[in-house]
Amino acid sequence: MINIEKQFYLTKAGLKKLFAEMSDLKAIRMQKILEPENDDEVNFIDFRLKEIDGVVKSHTLITAPLKENKDVVALGATVLLEVDGKEKNFTIVGSIEADPSLGLISNESPIGRALLGRKTGDSFGLKNNPKNVYKVKSISYDLFKVREG
Repeated sequence: MINIEKQFYLTKAGLKKLFAEMSDLKAIRMQKILEPENDDEVNFIDFRLKEIDGVVKSHTLITAPLKENKDVVALGATVLLEVDGKEKNFTIVGSIEADPSLGLISNESPIGRALLGRKTGDSFGLKNNPKNVYKVKSISYDLFKVREG
């Protein structure tokens, strides 16, 4: 169950996706509720609808930073990192939208937390892996141009 007291960070695209899921689930629920053998499915749908409602009610929209703050890593930033001579791009999003396989990392993950507030040129390590040194190569806010603009 999602903790409804928690603050959830979402992009406009992520919020739109949740509303679409909610709409789809409501339509499916209307079909399933007519047949008593679907009680378990209806209960699952009701549970998921309650979760989505909790997220929507307690979300904060991720927005582009002011021009003077675009050189600092914040939610929505895409960061080019150098790790052991290899470069990797990460975009920092809220936990709901995180998908590491797509380079979308949560602000609550170890790397996400360590990146917040960093600037280009900053180097840092992680407590769970002190051997690796991460260096911020660049910071951009392309997420807002591509996904929401």
